[in-house]
Amino acid sequence: MQGGADILVRLVEDPNCAVYADQQKNLKKFAAIKAGDLGESAFHATAIDETLLDSDLPASSQHVVAEEKRKTPPVRQGPLKKNATLRVDVNRIDQMVGLSGDMVINLSSFEGSMDAMSGTMKELDMILQRFKNINSSLEAGYELASIPHLGSQENAQNSGITEDFDPLEMDRYSELNILIRSLSEAVSDLDSIMAQNVLDNVAWQKTVERQGMVLKELQNRMMGVRMTPFSTLSSRMHRTVREAERTTGHPAQLTIEGESIMMDTRVWEVMADPLMHILRNSVAHGGSLPQKAGWKPLSITLQATRKGGQCTLLVSDDGKGLNYEAIRVKGMKLYPNDRVNLMNDDDLAELIFRHGFSSTGSITNIAGRGVGMDVVRDAIDQLNGSIELVSEQGQGTEFIMRLPVAVAQLPAIFARFGTQIYAIPMHDVASVARATPEEKKGPEYSFEGESIPLLHIANVPGFETDAGYVKEHLTEDDQALLIVHAGRKRAAVLCEQLIGQRDIVFKDLGTHLHNVPCISGVTIMGNGALIPILQVEEVLRKWTSVIKRRDEGSVIRPVKERGPLRVLVVDDSISVRKVVSNLIVQQGWIPVAARNGIEAIEKIREEKPDVVLLDVEMPRMNGFEVLQALQAQPELRDLPVAMLTSRSADKYQEKARELGARGFMTKPFKPEEVIGFIRKVTSDE
Repeated sequence: MQGGADILVRLVEDPNCAVYADQQKNLKKFAAIKAGDLGESAFHATAIDETLLDSDLPASSQHVVAEEKRKTPPVRQGPLKKNATLRVDVNRIDQMVGLSGDMVINLSSFEGSMDAMSGTMKELDMILQRFKNINSSLEAGYELASIPHLGSQENAQNSGITEDFDPLEMDRYSELNILIRSLSEAVSDLDSIMAQNVLDNVAWQKTVERQGMVLKELQNRMMGVRMTPFSTLSSRMHRTVREAERTTGHPAQLTIEGESIMMDTRVWEVMADPLMHILRNSVAHGGSLPQKAGWKPLSITLQATRKGGQCTLLVSDDGKGLNYEAIRVKGMKLYPNDRVNLMNDDDLAELIFRHGFSSTGSITNIAGRGVGMDVVRDAIDQLNGSIELVSEQGQGTEFIMRLPVAVAQLPAIFARFGTQIYAIPMHDVASVARATPEEKKGPEYSFEGESIPLLHIANVPGFETDAGYVKEHLTEDDQALLIVHAGRKRAAVLCEQLIGQRDIVFKDLGTHLHNVPCISGVTIMGNGALIPILQVEEVLRKWTSVIKRRDEGSVIRPVKERGPLRVLVVDDSISVRKVVSNLIVQQGWIPVAARNGIEAIEKIREEKPDVVLLDVEMPRMNGFEVLQALQAQPELRDLPVAMLTSRSADKYQEKARELGARGFMTKPFKPEEVIGFIRKVTSDE
């Protein structure tokens, strides 16, 4: 019956296929079963319907069976509860999943607006505190000035109807006092508005959180509709093995475990052909023809397991395993410049995933064409998964494939590498750690008692990061280590900033950008920005090639440790600070602003800028006094400083040179002059 079903499936797929020989073979088996010529074991192995068995019994036996059935009391059954079902085109479900993804993007936009609103509220609160301080100072100063013998002579000589009262007995109200009272009332009103805005912001935040919970539930329900069990592929997998048996003559037995595992339908659709190809290869390369002494058929196990948001597919067999010598010989012919003769077994196993590679000498319908394992890896990369091959010659082969349960939406960690923010899927991240400056400089990092490679992303081929300006003033304390893994490979990846975790909507790169190195897709943020999704397996694979070149004596570009330049702009004019800061931002550098000389000294100690642009005339401490303070500290004496002032007289320039300034520019300044000075002093260093 199973053979007949296979013939019907083949006819449905290709009505013109040749099935006559298989049809005659099945007819002969059926005739043998009907004639009773197959023996006891074959008879019990054949599934026969109960009604057919009854009809083949003698008349006396049929009478006994009917009598037994009559005596058996009928089982009382309640009303059957029918579940209402509705057949819906999968494209409609995909459209609804896409709309739910758009809702996630919109929610992200709301969250971004809420964060911006919270930042504005904090700034408003700081301004309110400044107003309060100014108001308190004015009130205290006025009251002090109104006390006799402390105030002005003009106030002391005032006379009128209140001259009989001491100022301490009756308040005098002048124009200044009225302004102070008005300012106090304005501050009080502003304080009330601020308090109400805080309450509104909290209510808005709670509303967004509730909307996020509802949307999360909607996503889970929508993804549940797309989930199908692994059993939907079982018949195709069994049929593939039987066809491979007929083609090669290698008997094989397939066992499928975990058929109840639920996955996104798209995952099964994409993985169906790769799984069938792996099974064909197992039969063709791992099986053998029947032999007399101790021979047994090839045993193949296809197992599906799920842990959290990741599913693992394991295809294993007890066959011959990989023929590493044959792979080495073929690899030396195809890739003469890759030093294949020096590769170990793991590197040789990676060769079979290259396009056009096949170690089989003859070409058949299922092997030897050089098309297959590269397609398997491409399909897994398309799903943002990973594949691992473990094989020992004569001991069998294992393919371990790790895939996300759902591909439309997945949780991810956002991290900054250089100036670009990337999303790393959570199933690729084992842990997050902080490291000391000494640990960051080493080639390895100790994690859970194991030494793993410390990966600098700027050294990965095809994954270049540029130093540039970021809005946040990042320091070494903001750096973090992401412990990532792909199969048995683990590494610690150093990032400039760990931003946070959120659910993202996976978007494919399309046909034109599918070869972008180390990137599997993108996600869209609420503000419309595109965030690349990191392909961790490819990053680790490329990093392994970097390590090999280093071991072979090749030169590796050193890691840039300094990053973008930090330029301190010191000026008491807010307009000058903004103009110069915008000019610095356009160059990809980080501006740091200070309003006077005291703040400049504090910023130099905290931010450690690379260059200082300094005004001369400022409150609290002028520019010359700042230069003098820097020269008094040996660790700050060599800091490049340029004066940026409206004073152009020679005596100002001479004074600046005496105090250690390396440049002198006058306002209005030329942008190219400022940029040229910064580039010159930093390149000299």
